[in-house]
Amino acid sequence: MSGTNPVGTWTLPLSTGPSVQDPTTYKGNIDASIAVAQRIADMFAPHPASPAAMSVAIDAGFVTAVSPTGLHTTTEVAAQTVTVATAPSSPNNRIDLVVIDGGTGTVSIIAGTAAASPVAPSLPAGKRQIAQVSVPNGTIAIGSSNITDLRTVWSSNVPGIAWAVAAGTADAITASYTPANAALVDGLILGFRATAANATTAPTFNADSLGAKTITKSGGQALAAGDIPANLAECLVRYNLAGTRWELLNPAMPYFTTLSPSSLSADQNDYNPTGVATSNTLRLTSSANVNITGLASGTPGRLMTIVNVGSNTITLKNGSTSSTAANRFGLAADAALAPSQAAILEYDAASSLWRGLAIPVTATVNLHQQVFTSSGTFTASFNGTHKITVTGGGGGGGAAGSINPSGAGGGSAGTVMYWASLTSGSGYATTVGAGGLGGAAQDSSGSAGGNSSFAGPATVTANGGGGGASNNGAGGSGGSASSGTININGTPGSAGSLGFGGWGGGSFWGAGASGAPGAVGVAAVAYGAGGSGGDGAANPGGAGKSGLVIVEWVS
Repeated sequence: MSGTNPVGTWTLPLSTGPSVQDPTTYKGNIDASIAVAQRIADMFAPHPASPAAMSVAIDAGFVTAVSPTGLHTTTEVAAQTVTVATAPSSPNNRIDLVVIDGGTGTVSIIAGTAAASPVAPSLPAGKRQIAQVSVPNGTIAIGSSNITDLRTVWSSNVPGIAWAVAAGTADAITASYTPANAALVDGLILGFRATAANATTAPTFNADSLGAKTITKSGGQALAAGDIPANLAECLVRYNLAGTRWELLNPAMPYFTTLSPSSLSADQNDYNPTGVATSNTLRLTSSANVNITGLASGTPGRLMTIVNVGSNTITLKNGSTSSTAANRFGLAADAALAPSQAAILEYDAASSLWRGLAIPVTATVNLHQQVFTSSGTFTASFNGTHKITVTGGGGGGGAAGSINPSGAGGGSAGTVMYWASLTSGSGYATTVGAGGLGGAAQDSSGSAGGNSSFAGPATVTANGGGGGASNNGAGGSGGSASSGTININGTPGSAGSLGFGGWGGGSFWGAGASGAPGAVGVAAVAYGAGGSGGDGAANPGGAGKSGLVIVEWVS
């Protein structure tokens, strides 16, 4: 951090104890300390100049800026006076805007256009508004009645982000802000509280009647229905001037719930139980042996696990014309799920089919699996090829900072998959990395997740994710993966920014924990995923999820 304090040095006044001060020193120390406190409590306060003139006096303060690498720089700004241009001639009046550059701290006046009914000038990108100055015709000195303090927008619940309750409809959203936005500038971030979930893939947002623009996500991709999840959902959008669109910064995280529908009593075509659109696991039971010929809500790359928790067989029918083409299963053959069996499917958008990633084997083949969620020894009971999947521990999220309130999310761990021939009766050391701890105290970073390994004929290691930084710092790095047949590097956590805790990186097993404004960090749920950053008043970061090792073989 750079910068100097032009206001004064804090000097503690002492009226009691062995270091009691004489009245003159005591009063001087109080004055000096109040001057330092004023810099924070009432920075950039606007008021008339003394003696009165066509100018506005601005008290001292400071601004902070963040470099592209995440370095925070504080620039101290001394008290100063800015000159207001000569008042217009009758019958015209004018409204000027006193602003400060958010990066350099330069204070300036943006003069409005003279008119009988003038309006305030637009706020340029990168500037923060300090005051609005009314300049009626004939004005020769600026007084208190001419100055409107606009600094209140700096201290809203989400600093620097204007917020409103939305209106309009679910897919034609409108909002009005105070003060109103004069133009849609590149990078403008606004918040709103939704009234309903979006039902289409191209909803629009119209802020302050400046024009309805399409809402997208992830660099211009169309939304999915429910990305704005429901009434009362809090949404953040950033304006992309080149694309004339709003980017939804916090789309809903779908497919991370388990659904247990009502027991099946008959075959199901285009199976679409309530809640399937936001679930990734179906726990099914049936009162008889039944068939499912198709499953609704397929989206590109979506994973779905179907588990038979009942006592009858549930069969996924391959390519059945009883269901709509886009809902069908594209399997090598029908997949019969006996009691306690499961199938993992992925939706293939190119073919518009559910493909089988892991389906039950035939009755003549036994599938075995041993899962390690803590370190131990795997003792082989079969001579031959085994599939080993190794995932490290996720990184912990950073705690909220004292300078900037947001902690970054922890990175996710790497995952290694490889096939090795193991010897029956031999023991193989299995190490499972712990999840990193979230930053516990203000300004503290989260810790990195531990490495996981399997000491087979060749030892393979999946590295844990890095811990997220504090004070709007960088997200934790993704853990590396190497030496396997398939190596999947972890994903980094996101940096906290603008009053919003960073999100943890997602691992092979699922998404990282999601950040939130003004809240403690959330612990990751998916193995190897990163915890989210804390945000607000010294809130700690969330813990990363531990890793795991899975050994699978058939006999």
